[in-house]
Amino acid sequence: MVKLFSPLNRSAMKKILTLSFFIGLMSAVIAQDKVTVGIRAGYNFYTIHGRYANGDNFWLKTEDGTHVGADVEIPIGKNLYLQPGILYNQKGANFDDYFMVWKEYHGDVKLSYLEFPLNFVLKPPVGNGHIILGAGGYIGKGIGREAGVDEGMVAVKFKRDVDSADLKRTPFIYRPWDAGANFMAGYQFANNLFLQANGQVGLKRINPPIEGFWDGKTKHRTIGVSMSIGYRF
Repeated sequence: MVKLFSPLNRSAMKKILTLSFFIGLMSAVIAQDKVTVGIRAGYNFYTIHGRYANGDNFWLKTEDGTHVGADVEIPIGKNLYLQPGILYNQKGANFDDYFMVWKEYHGDVKLSYLEFPLNFVLKPPVGNGHIILGAGGYIGKGIGREAGVDEGMVAVKFKRDVDSADLKRTPFIYRPWDAGANFMAGYQFANNLFLQANGQVGLKRINPPIEGFWDGKTKHRTIGVSMSIGYRF
């Protein structure tokens, strides 16, 4: 039987979707004459929520980080905009008495992603500026990782397929791709400076199932909030 969704096909599909995203973005920018560009940076508070192999849920403590990115805002209706962008985003969690594989760990893990958000943003005028209300989704590619525990810094890997032999090198293994939902609320002043609160919920399992140890039902998801300051050109 032919496997329609082999690892090679999934990889090719991701590249095609990413390429299509940027082609669509550039086409929309060229077609519009009222497109604006925004830049923003800010501070993050993220955690990891999941379920052990036995079905028990867990919430880890929050870990701080930073984000910086840019977007284009394309008008598609009255006070309504399509907002694709690119974002460097740090996520992670802080843990005490966290049981992973064969032992408990105390420390923190920080994961860095290059994300591609796509949001719908409503900006009704209020006062001299505009309220910002938005929602959408994102995909992200892991580009950096580190973990510190009682024994010091330990290796962290991004890997899609894992077996028990990989655990002998490090138990901190995460899938290289993430995806989820975005939410935002804020205010854009008359001078185009804006302040924005952001929420994000990961909808994709970030830990791979590990043959002989974790079954396919084990899930870790990132959940976080952040504050941004930015400017729109």
